[in-house]
Amino acid sequence: MSKGRKTKPTAIKRLEGNLGRRKINENEPAPELILPPAPADLTDVGRAKWDELAALLFNQGVLTEMDLEMLTLFCQEFENYTDARKNIKSFGGPVLKTDKGNPIQNPYLSIANQCKNNMLKILLEFGMSPASRSKVTTAQRVKPKSLAEKFFNAPVVAKK
Repeated sequence: MSKGRKTKPTAIKRLEGNLGRRKINENEPAPELILPPAPADLTDVGRAKWDELAALLFNQGVLTEMDLEMLTLFCQEFENYTDARKNIKSFGGPVLKTDKGNPIQNPYLSIANQCKNNMLKILLEFGMSPASRSKVTTAQRVKPKSLAEKFFNAPVVAKK
């Protein structure tokens, strides 16, 4: 990982107006927007979260074929977080007592907190917090026509 600020994507620089007047990468990859089904290895909890976030991110023009692994990681972390929260409740809350009556932290609390931190990092990458979203102003998106639309005036069907 490099030191310093994260590099801002070219699309965001253009939307903000390239205030720093730095050179814009004209050769940045432009992956295709897609709305795929949830990966088979997710549980029902992870699959429900996938369906919710994938639709939201796709409708905002954020979910591309290159983002699927990151969304999968988020859903897996969400599964782990949900499981840890259930275990915190079933084992007596965030603070437990030892045999001698001393209070100790429930081990599942640290797992839940780590999952929460991981999920927050991923959400920030997708621009899903008020602070990360406030730095971007969106413009009306014009979708490029596919070959089918150009030649047959047919609608584009999302990949699965």
